[in-house]
Amino acid sequence: MNILVTGAGSGIGKALAEKLVVRGNSVVGLSRRPQAQGSTGRLRTVACDIRRESDVNRAVRKAVASVGPIDVVVHSAGITVFKEFLRTSSREFGQVLQTNLLGTMFVTKAVLPGMIRRGRGLIVNIASYAVKTVYTGSSAYSASKAGTVAMMNSLREEIRHRQVRVMNVFPGAVRTPMWPPHLRKKYGSVMMEPEEIADIVCDAIMQPPHLTVEELVIRPLVGDLRV
Repeated sequence: MNILVTGAGSGIGKALAEKLVVRGNSVVGLSRRPQAQGSTGRLRTVACDIRRESDVNRAVRKAVASVGPIDVVVHSAGITVFKEFLRTSSREFGQVLQTNLLGTMFVTKAVLPGMIRRGRGLIVNIASYAVKTVYTGSSAYSASKAGTVAMMNSLREEIRHRQVRVMNVFPGAVRTPMWPPHLRKKYGSVMMEPEEIADIVCDAIMQPPHLTVEELVIRPLVGDLRV
């Protein structure tokens, strides 16, 4: 399969891109880091700021030219701010929404028409367990991820008859650079690893097209981390 992964420069996105290649897929990873551009074997990386629709459209055209029509898109790009609501500036709130929600929309719009024309495809939204519970100090992030889930749930029903599937993934705490160093140090021993999430999501992606994994919840054994 030809797979597009956003947020492929680090964390879950990077782990997913690498593991999907190992399983025999052709993968294009999008990352904001300019040095990420290049290719290694069947993994190609393209610099892209998903906050800009024109940048997304250019990157997707480049991906299609490189590997062919996109069969699967994985939305793994995301940012956050660990601040209480009143301490989160409007600018910070907007930046989180621009990346996590609008960026997901831009990339989906760029790949979906091709999936509909071919009558097959899979859209994977790496959301967060923050959608299903309450984390203080994460109002912007929670709002953005809840928005992606609502958007994807509506989209699933709109395109189900087109044979295009939509999957929402709800990971709990994963040890990635998104977490500040002091929290990774404090909770790292109980957090999940990006590679562990990637293995489970890869299994779900590789399922036959006549079935759909609509929701996937993956949590640390200890449950929620109270930061």
